[in-house]
Amino acid sequence: MISIDTEQGHELQITTMDHHDKRAIARREISHTVRIATGISPPLECQMSDVSPIGARLLVHDSQTVPQQFVIILNPKLTRWCEVMWRSDKAVGVQFMRAPKTVAKKLKPATVPVADASSAA
Repeated sequence: MISIDTEQGHELQITTMDHHDKRAIARREISHTVRIATGISPPLECQMSDVSPIGARLLVHDSQTVPQQFVIILNPKLTRWCEVMWRSDKAVGVQFMRAPKTVAKKLKPATVPVADASSAA
């Protein structure tokens, strides 16, 4: 079972997807706001609609604005490096992967800068 803590300290509710899904790795339906971080522009909020140990489906406003590789911020202490495996108009399928060595040296594994409204004051 996949468990992700929200920023508010609550555990996400994850349910089993349709039993007719023939994927080798089971996906779990989920509804959780996450952030796509590139380090170049402010993080982009999107909705994670399903997740597995190896990847996820992200619902976005425009899939063409999502870079091919990026860091996804699941909560302030949990990030994953992702690569887009497929795109539709409003969704992308990503595979979780190891960060490239050039990036891994610059970023701590669970630390990605995120704009915080409280720090802008």
